[in-house]
Amino acid sequence: MKPFASFIILTWNSEKYIQACLRSIPKSILPYEYEIIVIDNGSSDDSINVIKSSSLEITLIQNTKNKGVAFARNQGIRISKGEYLIILDIDTILNSGSISELIYFMEMNHEIGLCAPQLVSEKGEIHESGRKFPTLYSKLCRRINLKFAEKYSNQNFYHLNKVNTHIEIDYAVGACQVIRKTTINKIGLLDENIFYGAEDIDFCLRLWFNGWKIIYYPYVNILHFEQRLTKKHFFSKLTFEHLRGLIYFFVKHKYFMNKENLYDKISMANYQNASNNTFVNNPSRAIYFEAQYLK
Repeated sequence: MKPFASFIILTWNSEKYIQACLRSIPKSILPYEYEIIVIDNGSSDDSINVIKSSSLEITLIQNTKNKGVAFARNQGIRISKGEYLIILDIDTILNSGSISELIYFMEMNHEIGLCAPQLVSEKGEIHESGRKFPTLYSKLCRRINLKFAEKYSNQNFYHLNKVNTHIEIDYAVGACQVIRKTTINKIGLLDENIFYGAEDIDFCLRLWFNGWKIIYYPYVNILHFEQRLTKKHFFSKLTFEHLRGLIYFFVKHKYFMNKENLYDKISMANYQNASNNTFVNNPSRAIYFEAQYLK
């Protein structure tokens, strides 16, 4: 039977997280058919053996070296068969029914291209997983440990610990994203010119430019250990690639400090789609899907 949802998971020296993440998937997606696609980016630890020892049916793609987040996730997206893509970090644990509920919400609201849950740390802290589009200055402020810089940087957050209803957000971090597969046909895959760090911002911006909405949905939460690789190793190749990806992003979209042009384009896209009635909910499909979900 064709899977309804495709889990796209990237591993890179992730052996201590793999088993818990994979074990949490089946109950998160009930009652729907699903597939799991794991792309290993040249791990040097025991990640491959841990994946192969899983009792779940997994499609495994093995890269001989780290080819970056966008490239590896695109490998999984290209072979996926589901109507929904679940982009999932390996350092997450899903709760029962969590992905099913996100998909159900999207089925009832066809203008949503991407939906993201609340991410919670092992200490119960709510992560800023939905954010406003950055500027070059806001990104620099996040790296500077000074009060004025921290104050400015915080202006680019939604302060999600105070948010208790679903809201539109500029972009969602790639730890857990549920993406409508048809959006890929319209806007394309992740930009492989970005090795690590800004691919999720770029993808979300392109969704907005094409009239899709991005929603933060706090009624569902998942556990996220958040490795924060560039924070742990500031002077590293990964940090350099992260910075290079950000610069590429700003040049690509022709802004560095002022975001007003971005929001003007988004407003125009939303207006055009409203005028053309682009996103029309299918009542028959909605009734069928609701019946399946509530079984």
